[in-house]
Amino acid sequence: MTECPHCGQPMTVRFGVRLPPKKAEFLDMIEKVTTGRGGIELESLASVFYPGVSKTVAKQRAKVHVNQINDLLVSTDWRIVNRDGLYRLVEQVEAA
Repeated sequence: MTECPHCGQPMTVRFGVRLPPKKAEFLDMIEKVTTGRGGIELESLASVFYPGVSKTVAKQRAKVHVNQINDLLVSTDWRIVNRDGLYRLVEQVEAA
């Protein structure tokens, strides 16, 4: 774990990319369920990370985190995708 050079917030490394703790937790959960169940529903992510927040707001926050994680993963072959209503981590390999 390292610290953000700007604000001192702890940063963790996943796939060679530094992530803030909450984003690392999101990515870890999605990675875990990708290998176990094939993915996780947005509603499940929202309820785990934002208990006590309205469903609509919690789901929007979860979507924002997923998009921000994908922005951070742009230098890697990994992306979080939504297929058939399930968020999963996939490796995108370029075709030659």
